[in-house]
Amino acid sequence: VPDFVSLTYVMRGYRKRQLSCEFAFGDDGIGTYIREDLHRPRPPVRTFLRVVGRLSLLESIRHLYVYKPALMAVPTALTPVPILQDSATCERRRTALCTVWPDNDGQAVNDGILYFEQPDLSEDSRDAEHAALYTAQEILHQPVIVKLHPRSKSDELWRPFVRLHTDTPYEVMLLQHRCTPTLMMSVDSTAVFSAYLFDHLPRAGCPCILLYRLSAARDNHISAALDRLYERFLRMGAPLYRPDTVEQLHTALYSRAGG
Repeated sequence: VPDFVSLTYVMRGYRKRQLSCEFAFGDDGIGTYIREDLHRPRPPVRTFLRVVGRLSLLESIRHLYVYKPALMAVPTALTPVPILQDSATCERRRTALCTVWPDNDGQAVNDGILYFEQPDLSEDSRDAEHAALYTAQEILHQPVIVKLHPRSKSDELWRPFVRLHTDTPYEVMLLQHRCTPTLMMSVDSTAVFSAYLFDHLPRAGCPCILLYRLSAARDNHISAALDRLYERFLRMGAPLYRPDTVEQLHTALYSRAGG
């Protein structure tokens, strides 16, 4: 969620110095596509900004840069502007990111099953996760590589699988062309959708299986939001699958193995 207080503090500094600069919001991950209030401050913050005389600065922002404007969930008062994704621009972006996150840290995901862990799930849900991953390994004859959540404290729980240890964000690894799994899986991590937001990726068509309908800790509110997001990405042609039963999961994996 944007830090509106810090943002308006910076904006005020630019205005005082009479610097020519236009501020805009940039895509803030998948939240931009599922939340209508992501770029609006909550009432207490809004009240604070009004009292200190900085609310008008925030309201002067008119544009929101996103990768796929057509996938946004709801209309917004901001004007969506597509982020350039031609091959030359993507290459410049990749080169710039490599100065911050080198692409030679020895961590890569090639030809395996990339699993996005979600923290704080119940023990029953964790057991179901492990069972699904063991099944995927057995059917597809490929290793499971677990991308631990940044807040995760569960490294030991994933010892049966390969664990991805790197500080490089997943989205950066995608742009560096060193994240090429043959299948992605997760309970409900929205990070998996990033692969379908970026153009010019070697595995932009990598399929993904979402397990949130099988989770013992299923949250109906989150599930409803994911359902809406899932349907929009399906219409875009993203190769997503959302099994309702363990049998459907097995069918999807056997289909993948045969394909």
